[in-house]
Amino acid sequence: MTILDIISESWHNEELPVIDGLIKSDGSFYDIEVDDDCRPVEMNYQPTCRDSYFEYCSSVLGFTSITHSGITYYCGEGSYGGDGFLLAINSDNKVEWLFFSQYANPFEKLWVANNEIHVMSNLNIEWIFPVDSPEKVRSEKHCI
Repeated sequence: MTILDIISESWHNEELPVIDGLIKSDGSFYDIEVDDDCRPVEMNYQPTCRDSYFEYCSSVLGFTSITHSGITYYCGEGSYGGDGFLLAINSDNKVEWLFFSQYANPFEKLWVANNEIHVMSNLNIEWIFPVDSPEKVRSEKHCI
């Protein structure tokens, strides 16, 4: 079973593997570094993703979704408290990519602008994923 199979099966069971990074449908994996403010610092490319990049799954809660250009994006939180995820599934119900971090904090809002997927964490950190290159994620801190 590949990691994409594991993601798909887990999603149907309302869980996702805790991968602490981003995995794309071609199997490429990007490990993520998050700073003390829960913002992405760097995505470190790993040539391939092994199924052992995660050790456990997190139940997913409170997710919301939006569809853009035939892809449905789901975001929310995991059951460990600080988890945030963004999952992209195509119209054939296949995983396009998954971002999951146990340090991102829950994602509560989701929208599309300028061909980018935007998610807002409960710490008012906006994570911005370009549709064509989600590994080029960046963030903005919003003051309240």
